[in-house]
Amino acid sequence: MSLSNSMEALVNANSAAIGGSIATAITYPVDIVKTKLQASKGDDTAMGLVSDIIKEQGLLGLFKGIEPKLVWSFVGKFVYYGAYSAFNQLWDAVMKSPLGLVPNLVMGYICEFTTVPFSLPFEAIATRMQTSKGETFAQATANIYKNGGFGAFYGSVSAYFVLCITPAVTNTVFTQIKNVMMKSRGKPLNAALGFFESFLLGAIARATAVCLMFPFLRAKTLMQASTKGDQPQKSSTQLIQDLLAKEGFFALYRGLGPELLRGVLSSSITMMLKERVYAVNRSMIVNLVGKQAVAK
Repeated sequence: MSLSNSMEALVNANSAAIGGSIATAITYPVDIVKTKLQASKGDDTAMGLVSDIIKEQGLLGLFKGIEPKLVWSFVGKFVYYGAYSAFNQLWDAVMKSPLGLVPNLVMGYICEFTTVPFSLPFEAIATRMQTSKGETFAQATANIYKNGGFGAFYGSVSAYFVLCITPAVTNTVFTQIKNVMMKSRGKPLNAALGFFESFLLGAIARATAVCLMFPFLRAKTLMQASTKGDQPQKSSTQLIQDLLAKEGFFALYRGLGPELLRGVLSSSITMMLKERVYAVNRSMIVNLVGKQAVAK
């Protein structure tokens, strides 16, 4: 039994939001180390930072700032996949064919940008908590506002004009490979992949996107971690130029290792769980609708 377009979009959004939130919680210790490395200007190492965090704050220090990060993940994934599913259905209805590579990228970019107004403030708060010396959620929120008013929560938005292509690349690579696999097996394109297949495809897709976009990821983190509210905020491209001039090319990729690990694990777990949660949610709704139809 097929679902209505709106119900299909809702199931996709809910499945991705649940999968993304669980993945964020699982990979959060890597995320906080990655953020600290990206915001640093010294010779810090991942293992050195882990040791320092545990020594100063205990094991719970590895989960500092997780609350706004979970909200960021849930809201971002829900809006992105809900919008993507709705646009995809509209494309099918109008064009009578599956999305190709270029339309997929364009649609993914647009859908990701729709998440920015809702999710960016929570990411800014999380980054502030991760890089500060002990700020709580309320303190981080107040200090961000003090440094630049409401607009300070969107201080890194310039980086997103480029970074919004990241999930589009991830989702496009994942979708294109999955479509080839489903067609070769004679299955519908929305059929669920197995756990291992979802994990592997998610890893490949995310690693591709991370390597392409990482300089802007680092610039975004530097912008969000900045505490110099009395100075004009530099754009992401200006920060990248400064890093190149002062620290050299490899400074653009400081923290790449943890980001690859976090990004690949998070995306793989998200895709894997999304496929499973989608199948369960869809089955439950179909069964519920079927029972209602029989009752009538």
